[in-house]
Amino acid sequence: MVVSRKEVEELLSQAREAIDNNNVGFIKRSKNVNTLTHFGILEEDAFDVVYGLQYNDYWHGPDPDRDNPLGEPLWFFKCSYQRETIYIKFFIRYLENGELRLVLFSFHLDE
Repeated sequence: MVVSRKEVEELLSQAREAIDNNNVGFIKRSKNVNTLTHFGILEEDAFDVVYGLQYNDYWHGPDPDRDNPLGEPLWFFKCSYQRETIYIKFFIRYLENGELRLVLFSFHLDE
């Protein structure tokens, strides 16, 4: 599936909206927590990194979640943070009240 620049930028706009509204979730997988510890940052700082993502950071997606194929599609990004490459995977959930929720599934050093 080819994704246009416009689609990626719209997704990032939705991610920023969710972050602005503090409508976010962070999956506390060991890789994610270890990366926060490695950089000496908090979950909020990870969302600041996501907030700053640009089209050039897009890696691939949307892809179905292999553990929940009927769920929201996953989007993948890689960006530089403190001279290291961070692998970021998240999805946007559309809530019944019309709000957006960003769930940060992966935030760890690229492998």
